[in-house]
Amino acid sequence: MVGSVALPCGLPPGQQQFDMYGICTDNTYTSFLINPLSMNASTRAERIEIRATAELKAALEKAAQLQDQTLSAFVLNASRDAAARVLGDQTRFTLTEPQMKALNQALDAPARELPGLKRLFAKPSVFA
Repeated sequence: MVGSVALPCGLPPGQQQFDMYGICTDNTYTSFLINPLSMNASTRAERIEIRATAELKAALEKAAQLQDQTLSAFVLNASRDAAARVLGDQTRFTLTEPQMKALNQALDAPARELPGLKRLFAKPSVFA
């Protein structure tokens, strides 16, 4: 991910792999990134109840069985991964190298003088 603004992947360059959402597939990075979403068994006290069709439940049970997981573990893992993608979409973005250079130049440039803003700050505050 050239010019990525996200936290770096824990793997060395050339070995880094990212999923279709730009999330590093290195488990160390992912667990660091989604630490609030970790599933420590000793802290899982909350319940989530959902309703599903018989067909969907059967499909989930089959998928869980194929992954050698309980239905609860399978659904929680899939939900946690989906939450990480959604939350990651709100906190990270990726730029190409030219876009990253342009962003850095804009951030490093001196501030423009805005006469209207200068006049506004010269007036007394309405909250004073």
